[in-house]
Amino acid sequence: MSVRILHDEPSGPLVGRALLLPGANYNVRLHGLFWPTLTLLDHGWRITRAEWDGDEWSDDRDGFVSDVVQRLDAEAAPAPRTIVVGKSMGSLAIPWAAERGLHGIWLTPLLQLDHVRTALAQAPHSLLVGGTADESWTPDATCGERHALVEIEGMNHGMFVGNRWRPSFAAMTRILESIEAFLREVGPS
Repeated sequence: MSVRILHDEPSGPLVGRALLLPGANYNVRLHGLFWPTLTLLDHGWRITRAEWDGDEWSDDRDGFVSDVVQRLDAEAAPAPRTIVVGKSMGSLAIPWAAERGLHGIWLTPLLQLDHVRTALAQAPHSLLVGGTADESWTPDATCGERHALVEIEGMNHGMFVGNRWRPSFAAMTRILESIEAFLREVGPS
């Protein structure tokens, strides 16, 4: 298995580090992670991110993601604070982040999985982003009480709203503004 670890540095003062886990077949070059990554960099977050190919997954996806996020944590340079960012399968790192008391930005998290929901109930305040056309987006009242939820009407798991660019662009703008607000909450004290 060849998981690649890459680093992106902000151009301004360092606020913290973000450990970024993509989806199974969804890397940072795709819009749902590209724009959030630029937003993190714009706000002073150093990014240590994983890239993998979908065929690298084993039968133990939770173990795979846990191993990768531990590797990201070990290879990321020190910073004043740490957050974890995960898209879809990357949200399998929620239990790991919750155990360490780390805030997260979870894009299209796999909320249909009981262990992910259980971990979210213990996790510090995080940002959860999903859409009503995504079968994995099943937030409950507990998620809404503990975490910031951004629900996009008609957005699917690929983070598109239908097949037209305007609604998808408007959705991404709303998501990025929510990420900015969340980063202000967890940023410098």
